[in-house]
Amino acid sequence: MVILSVNMPATIKHLRIHPTCKRCNSTCNLFTCKGCSAVQYCSLDHEKDDLKEHGPVCAQIQERMDAIQECERLILHPGQFPSAGGIAARLVSRRDSTPGPGILGSLRRAEEVLRGSVFKMFVRENTHASLTLAIKQLPSLVQHITALQPISASILLKMGADRLCYNILSIAHRITVYRERRIATEVMLQEFELEAQRIMEEQELGCDVLEDLRQWIFQPPLPTPESMATLVLLLHLWIEDLEKVVQFDHTFANILRTRLNYDVVEIIKGYLFDTEVLAGNKKVLQSRTEDLLDELKQRQEDVLKTTYHSQKRFWDQLILELNLGANPKQNTISEGSGEVPFSPSPSNQATFASLFLADSSAFQMLSDFLTRERARTQ
Repeated sequence: MVILSVNMPATIKHLRIHPTCKRCNSTCNLFTCKGCSAVQYCSLDHEKDDLKEHGPVCAQIQERMDAIQECERLILHPGQFPSAGGIAARLVSRRDSTPGPGILGSLRRAEEVLRGSVFKMFVRENTHASLTLAIKQLPSLVQHITALQPISASILLKMGADRLCYNILSIAHRITVYRERRIATEVMLQEFELEAQRIMEEQELGCDVLEDLRQWIFQPPLPTPESMATLVLLLHLWIEDLEKVVQFDHTFANILRTRLNYDVVEIIKGYLFDTEVLAGNKKVLQSRTEDLLDELKQRQEDVLKTTYHSQKRFWDQLILELNLGANPKQNTISEGSGEVPFSPSPSNQATFASLFLADSSAFQMLSDFLTRERARTQ
């Protein structure tokens, strides 16, 4: 068994990203970079100081965004293609001399490639502004929903978009199920993609988390380990939210109800919610908050046990990434009674390790679970 040997710093850390100055992390007097809109600064001096580092990235983002706009224009007016001399025209196939399906297909492919490229650049910047822009690219990349799920989960969790995160997770899992059962047709996949796009554009509410969570992990095939890791983090966020509500009920609610009417108390309670999913289900929480909290904790334990023992290689590698991320100077990781060298993996474990390291309580939850499992198996 790979041992998690990380001592988290005393400072409490939270997963959420908030708007801050790229240079000094100040939250006051922020303005956005006029070139790319992907970073923010608190002063012109800090913007100038960051020019050497941010300037090249800013120029690349602007170039790609201009090219995307050009692709969109040419798709709407393909007759202008032969005379177009911009970036988009150079990226598409020139073998078609007249506008037609071939050119439109090439333009759409060029636009998709450009959006994928700028999406990755926004993710690398990892600011509140850049991740907001990355989320706006997701509806246009919906055909790659299963491949993008791990990185999109990371973005959406950081930005507090837990409802959209779960909806993408659920749709990606349904696509995987249909493919593994070999009943997925092009029509079915297109319907899933359209559903995902409508959800991302907030035209539909999407999946009902509180209803389908009870059976999600018990229907084969098991979701990917990346999906399970995302679900673990989502459950943790919802549990934290509910614990605040329960604490409120135990301490203040009874006192307030003697002075205020019930509706006012419920309105006050509503301000406690951080997560979109629970904020949208206040009527459910009013009647059975503690029962729901106990149920989510049990589901979280079920998810962790299922994924940890069924997809152990993924979690062992993730634990190695956690150790390396918190202890960058160490070259070896304890495994059982011996020492094994650490070798970085190109997979998604590092992405999820960074999420657990970014949130002290999520890390502690995982650490406690691993401790219980180690004691149980010894």
